Amino acid sequence: MPTTGILKKGRYHEAHPDEVQGKQPLSHLREQTPGSNSFIEDTIWEDREKWDVFNEENGDREEQDFSPFVQTVLKIAKLLVYLLSFTLVFVCATLSKVSFFLVSSQLTAPSVYNAQLGGGGGNVTGSGSGSAWRLAAEIQQGNWYLSIWIMMSFPHIVSLYRCTKVMLFRTTMWPTIGIFILTFVFETLHTIALGTFAFRVIPLMDPAYGAMLTSALCFVPGFMRIVSFRAHKKCGLVRKVLDAVTMLMQGSVFAWLFLKLSLTDAGIATFSLVCISLSYWETFVSERATIPLFATLGKAKHKIRATRYKTYFMINLWKIIASFAIMYYFAIDAKVTDLKMNGLFVDVNRLVIYMTILQCAATLFGYATARFACKIKIQRFSFSLALVLSTVATIALLWARCAIAPAARDAINKNGLVSTFVSDCGAQVSLSTFYNLAISNMGWFWLLWLLSQLWITSHIWTPGLERLAKTSKIFVRPFYCGLIFDIGMQLNRSTDEKKEIRDTLDAGGGKLAMIPDFNKTADFMYESDPMPHSSGKPEDMTTTIYFCATMWHETVSEMRELLKSIFRCDQDQSARRLARDYLHRKDDDYYEFEVHIFFDDSMSYDNASEPEAVMNDFVIQLISSIKDAARAVTGATFDIYFRKISTPYGGCLEWELPGGNLLVLHLKDKMKIRTKKRWSQVMYLYYLLGWKLLDDMDCDVTKKQAIADNTYLLFLDGDVMFQPSSLLLLVDLMKKNMNVAAACGRVHPVGSGPMVWYQKFEYAIGHWLQKSTEHMIGCVLCSPGCFSLFRGSTLMAPNILSKYKQNAETGVEYIQYNQGEDRWLSTLLLQEGFRIEYCAAADAYTQAPESLAEFYNQRRRWMPSTIANIIDLLLSCRNTVQKNATISWLYIIYQAALLGATLIGPGVTLLMITGALTAALPSADLSVTSAWISFTLNFLPVLLFCVICASGSPKIQIQAASILTGLYGIIMVIVFVGTIVQVVQTSANGPSGVFLWVILGSFVLSALMHPLEFSNVFHVVHPQYIRCKLSINKYDGTSKHAIFYSWCISWRSHPPLFC
Repeated sequence: MPTTGILKKGRYHEAHPDEVQGKQPLSHLREQTPGSNSFIEDTIWEDREKWDVFNEENGDREEQDFSPFVQTVLKIAKLLVYLLSFTLVFVCATLSKVSFFLVSSQLTAPSVYNAQLGGGGGNVTGSGSGSAWRLAAEIQQGNWYLSIWIMMSFPHIVSLYRCTKVMLFRTTMWPTIGIFILTFVFETLHTIALGTFAFRVIPLMDPAYGAMLTSALCFVPGFMRIVSFRAHKKCGLVRKVLDAVTMLMQGSVFAWLFLKLSLTDAGIATFSLVCISLSYWETFVSERATIPLFATLGKAKHKIRATRYKTYFMINLWKIIASFAIMYYFAIDAKVTDLKMNGLFVDVNRLVIYMTILQCAATLFGYATARFACKIKIQRFSFSLALVLSTVATIALLWARCAIAPAARDAINKNGLVSTFVSDCGAQVSLSTFYNLAISNMGWFWLLWLLSQLWITSHIWTPGLERLAKTSKIFVRPFYCGLIFDIGMQLNRSTDEKKEIRDTLDAGGGKLAMIPDFNKTADFMYESDPMPHSSGKPEDMTTTIYFCATMWHETVSEMRELLKSIFRCDQDQSARRLARDYLHRKDDDYYEFEVHIFFDDSMSYDNASEPEAVMNDFVIQLISSIKDAARAVTGATFDIYFRKISTPYGGCLEWELPGGNLLVLHLKDKMKIRTKKRWSQVMYLYYLLGWKLLDDMDCDVTKKQAIADNTYLLFLDGDVMFQPSSLLLLVDLMKKNMNVAAACGRVHPVGSGPMVWYQKFEYAIGHWLQKSTEHMIGCVLCSPGCFSLFRGSTLMAPNILSKYKQNAETGVEYIQYNQGEDRWLSTLLLQEGFRIEYCAAADAYTQAPESLAEFYNQRRRWMPSTIANIIDLLLSCRNTVQKNATISWLYIIYQAALLGATLIGPGVTLLMITGALTAALPSADLSVTSAWISFTLNFLPVLLFCVICASGSPKIQIQAASILTGLYGIIMVIVFVGTIVQVVQTSANGPSGVFLWVILGSFVLSALMHPLEFSNVFHVVHPQYIRCKLSINKYDGTSKHAIFYSWCISWRSHPPLFC
């Protein structure tokens, strides 16, 4: 027999075949202790000679990688998203503002325009067209007032809908009297000032000058920048001087108003500008302000944020009513005689309707697109630049409208749709007219206002929030201002408080990986200390991730895929660390990680030849796969040394990965410690959190809490595949909200055969519809253990691990604890008030069952556990709703309805098959007797299967399920034919047809919204015998569980398999 060489401590020697195969007694491991330095170093086994250096190219296809064509399409799509979002924001902002100022120009008679500033120097009274315009203006003047009121109120209607939705599906706090009064005062002043600005100030001047005046709405924010923020060490004095200069530039608007308007009008305009800018105080005030008053306001804004939805539910109603009262007051003051409540929507000029719809639609689409741009972090181009340019474009368009020659006006529209908005420009317009408007009327002041506005709102050019940040973090107020959309969006964009803290800490020389969430309770909850768990030290804020994988008897290919995912993360982390250390790059996505693989039943005993425990073949194949996985990812050949450590539960092996991260393989001896996945999870949770973080770390409680908040555990199965980008997407969800305890991704089943086809369709529908719905209206009920990220601090909360480690003493507990451990842990987190979120872009791939026996064994565990946990959640609903802000009573009703539908699902399926058989069989005469015959034929197999589940062994149950699967496959073909017959007989609009089109339509629509996964929907039409699996699975899990549920409750030991 030829010998095989291995490397030991850098020296080549002849190894015994048993040593190569891993047949080594573990007695020598017991001589080592975790704290000793006398570790035995070894390499992974080589199966070739030293001179054989030529490698085999790995041809395995990465399931996660997109094809070059798809990657090219994605790049083009990203570019189109940039351009489209910029265009939409720019066009919508420009249209909304232009339409508002054109409408406001209709609020006064022509004589008033001629007497006020910027009328264009012409009087159209003597012309026929001018008389017609004046008559139309007097008749429709009241409708123009109503149009502006709708423009003012529409954003509040949208905000009212959002607040109502959140209040229905979230548990939100009621504001205190002081917080409500504070908010009420500021918002009332804003409504009065905005109404005065729209109905009284803007009609006094040319629309172009009104648009210029909106750039002077930053006086109060400029003042707050000076008094609210501490000076930075770098350029602190320069920034203070610039803040003071820009505030003075904004203040020049008051001099301009008193020079160009009467004393009364100038005073009214000054009041409106100051109060409008005052309403954005939350954006610029800080609790670190040097003046106590502003510091108090800075603390109060966190309380306002915590109670935002219930507060603004009432505020929005009030603002709609108050704006109507203001509109009515100024309409009466302007002697508008046709403003009658009973004729609001009677004989309204279509131009009024068009302009109102145009303005409201532009602001709504512009707001949605701007929010989208901020969420996906393309803010500078598609938000900031678009809004700034829209201001310039608005003024240019309002000036250019007067360049239309009088003859061209009549030619363009003889009905007055265009001439209405240019009649005040005069008969002759030239370039000298624009010169006079800019110089003689001191229009050059606008340049001062624009430049100062750009500096005061400079925070919109330096975004620092995480990807897909919540709207409450992007914008301060839950609505936009419809009349001054562009300026309002810039002032409403929140400053990056994390970035301010980052600058402060960086000044001390610290290197930051991640800043803890300053707005910890941003959406629903509030605590007096906004950063209660931060120790203030950068090293305590680094994201640390523990990869925790459980293995048993996985195949070589499954092990290799997991190891390749680990090596990909090692590459990514190493690159980020080098960029941070040597290029001094600030990386919010930086993380550090360790890998812990817990191997169940890893030892074998051979009393005849080996009296000691030795590593079994599955461990050997895992160790042999490490070098192959490393070569497949890095493309390089190298040796990876490991250390052997003796442990009370068996032993462990430690590797240092190429990137410097640690890989630990924990070998569990079934003779020394419990096996099964749940106990492996309990083992690593107590080891990593209970001992390594709490007991072994020598630091104060505050530092431990900061580290625990930024420590995450990635639960993995032994056959999962994922990319580092998917992991970072889950981390993003956790960083956005400290109340999120777990985040799960989109799991894709892989494999071959009809069973995998069915599961691809089932997984797709489950994620597209069910998980997404749970995420939106409440929170996800189950974070699967194959690929989920958990926060360390939440797992350490009371009633989580202490309950999760309990033994199952009854049948119900056995079902709930051991048949679906990931759902049980998720239930505990939800009951303690934490949230679980779903990220559809975080893709992971897991091996799916390819045979009926494996598939049924899996679902026999999952379905009873699912029902047991939902029932437990419903029974504790009162306490859960009280503790959990994301679970409402409506969500509880939704889950109860789903549970009821699941329980009656087998019966409904039985009746549907009976009806289809009655209609499809050739001998069927649609009589009562025929229906009972079909029912009996369909019910007997179900009854027989229930008897087999109650009395037969698991093997017999699987065999019976396989036989019934084939039988029901034939029946489903008949059912399909029967459904087609019913559709033909009752027409496509009948009950059967509508039901069929709705089901298929929902599948197709969901697939269209997930274009990269569209192929999954085709699996619904694969061979008919697969389609019956869902029905058989319901009989196997749901109906059987309902029949024998009372049996399981009374059993004090492990129940039989059918429970």
